[in-house]
Amino acid sequence: MPNPPLTEAVYCILLSLTEPLHGYGIMQKAEQLSSGRVRLAAGTLYGALNPLLEKGWIAAGAQEGRQKRYRLTPQGREALTGELDRRLRRILALLLPILALSLFAGRNGLEQMGILNLLLALFLTAGIGKLWRKIKELQAQQDIFDTLS
Repeated sequence: MPNPPLTEAVYCILLSLTEPLHGYGIMQKAEQLSSGRVRLAAGTLYGALNPLLEKGWIAAGAQEGRQKRYRLTPQGREALTGELDRRLRRILALLLPILALSLFAGRNGLEQMGILNLLLALFLTAGIGKLWRKIKELQAQQDIFDTLS
């Protein structure tokens, strides 16, 4: 069963921990990664770290003076990957109709359905990178068709 969507704070904490960091480093990295949207106060950060430690998504390293470095575990990486996938699918669901419309110009209904099915299949099986390459290829073909018309 997939995990429920992560809060923005938890998402930024996990994303920050692609390298081991201490608490203040996590706060700075989360703010940087979110372009300033997420500013974690110490209470918020440490309140979020404890459940992440309990879930096994992060681990605390040895204490260095007053600082403890945290790192992402394989389970945490899996949770982060799942959240990234969920967010990409949501973005794609919003963008796909717009992209499809731009590729549909001058095509009949059957061709349009074929394009849409191809885009969905590419995304679901191969991921976003292959999907974008195919969209660019289809757009280039449409540009050539428009030029010849």
